[in-house]
Amino acid sequence: MIVKVKFEKMEIECEVAKTLIKKIIGLSFSSEKRCMLFVFSREGYYPFSMRFMKYSLDFIFINSELRVVDLRERVRKGVVKSNKPFIYAIEAPEGTIKKLGLKVGDSVEIKLP
Repeated sequence: MIVKVKFEKMEIECEVAKTLIKKIIGLSFSSEKRCMLFVFSREGYYPFSMRFMKYSLDFIFINSELRVVDLRERVRKGVVKSNKPFIYAIEAPEGTIKKLGLKVGDSVEIKLP
């Protein structure tokens, strides 16, 4: 399923990681540079492993009030964690945060079916 995520300056399309397997794998093993939205049942701290990634990613962490709470740019290896609790996370190709001009505190609109 593809959803639109609207930021203050522009909108992006994200594949939704609905299943547990998709949440575990994320964009690992993918050579196609695209965005993936992770939706959790409640706010918390959820780690993301960069194992088997073929390219660097940007991470956008969003809370239940639909505000950006943390950003990580150009991540290639290791485990990615947010410093703040979040309920949504976006894995995006490197450079997405810069392209969108994102900063902590920005508002987000997510249209889930």
